[in-house]
Amino acid sequence: MPVTSRRGFLIWLAAALAAGGARAQTTTEDGLKATVVEMVDGAAAAIARVGLTQATRFTPPETWVRPESGLYVFVFDRKGVLRLHPEARVIGASIRATLDAEGTPFIERILAALFEGDGKVWTEYL
Repeated sequence: MPVTSRRGFLIWLAAALAAGGARAQTTTEDGLKATVVEMVDGAAAAIARVGLTQATRFTPPETWVRPESGLYVFVFDRKGVLRLHPEARVIGASIRATLDAEGTPFIERILAALFEGDGKVWTEYL
């Protein structure tokens, strides 16, 4: 699915990192945040340059996955459907109703914030 607008592109990349386990393996909170920003910026640049379907082919693997820290990029569309994920079997699945460990519907909150705000959302979830 091609990105047709800047706003649509930002929606796809918003909050696109899962930090499951990353806190336990990362020495500082600032280091984790810097890595997250680096990965999201790299992924956004790659998608802008060559499109979503080609982006992972033309960028270093560490743009998308950092196994040592538990970080990975995932991309979902405006409906909450996964368009890119390290586990290919979940691509196409809806994650809109996904709850974090505390029962917070964080994907739904991200989508709502994107539609109401400036098109950029950074969030943390368990």
